[in-house]
Amino acid sequence: MSEEVMTAIIRKCLQIDSLAAEMYRCLSEGFAGGELAGFWRQMAREEREHVEFWQRLLVLAQQGLIPQVFEEPYQVAQELEEVEARVRLLEKQCLEPTQINLAFVVAYRLEFYLLHPAFAALFHYAASLGRINGVNSPLETYEGHIYQFLEALGRWGRGSPELELAGEVLVRLWRENKLLAQQSTTDQLTQVLNRRGFFRVVQPLLHLAQRHGDQVGVLMADLDGFKEVNDQGGHQAGDLLLRQVAAVIGQGVRSSDIVGRYGGDEFIIYLGPVDQEGLTRVAEKLRLAVRSAPWEGPVVTLSLGGALGPVRGEVGQALHGIIQLADQRLLAAKRAGRNQALTQESPLLPPRQAGEIW
Repeated sequence: MSEEVMTAIIRKCLQIDSLAAEMYRCLSEGFAGGELAGFWRQMAREEREHVEFWQRLLVLAQQGLIPQVFEEPYQVAQELEEVEARVRLLEKQCLEPTQINLAFVVAYRLEFYLLHPAFAALFHYAASLGRINGVNSPLETYEGHIYQFLEALGRWGRGSPELELAGEVLVRLWRENKLLAQQSTTDQLTQVLNRRGFFRVVQPLLHLAQRHGDQVGVLMADLDGFKEVNDQGGHQAGDLLLRQVAAVIGQGVRSSDIVGRYGGDEFIIYLGPVDQEGLTRVAEKLRLAVRSAPWEGPVVTLSLGGALGPVRGEVGQALHGIIQLADQRLLAAKRAGRNQALTQESPLLPPRQAGEIW
């Protein structure tokens, strides 16, 4: 049922943006022959690009590849129904040529409706996936779309400071929506995905791996000596260390890999597709990167446990099994003396000698 309402939400966003593209096309015809008509055509082209985004995202949703992004999805679906109804009322005002300021009032109201938080949330979610199945999120270009509207207001809507102020409100609203969308899935301390965001992002990747028969891997990474850092330098030193380690991990994996903060000083990394050699290589690369970084204070190292396998059956359960095995190996790496990367079945590794970097 949650998949059905998610599909309905994306379909509604598609319908609303389709209406927006048509409205801007009508405005361009109403002011044919001048630069203003070119501006409306540009706005229509950008809305059609958004329509293409929703069409691709809808295909993924219909395939069950998009998880539930919203806390109250039925409320979001109802709100989008109301937004569509308001946009349809606006559409009637675009059917005939009108005065410039009245046209900008219609366009402003349209852009305001398009700033429903659901749009920013789904833009952000799609951006966190990277380019998957041709889905290219408008997240980073949408602010430019709004600024283009602001510029047009200043150029053609002169004599209406109220409209210019309203345009600035659009920018502020977009930035607030974008920030809220980010905060719902991002760990604010380290700026990697939080636990909730991690599982949301990897779900469609798991489905794709299942479809293609690929193996996926998980690395569980835990800081060694984190308590000593907190004890000696206080929580501010511990927070700084977590931010720095998150950055080192992010630089040590592929752009297609997903990094999240699992909790406390523990991180989780999803790799896919990957084989045993690749999983071991990445784990060792991350261990060495943390061990050799120029930390201040106590020596900081990283212990890692890794596991990989095919995605069979229900994808969430399959991932849970891989995580469990990776976590068991992480504990074994800790028991073996820390500063270890254990990614396959083997006897407990011997403790490393002090100062030894492998």
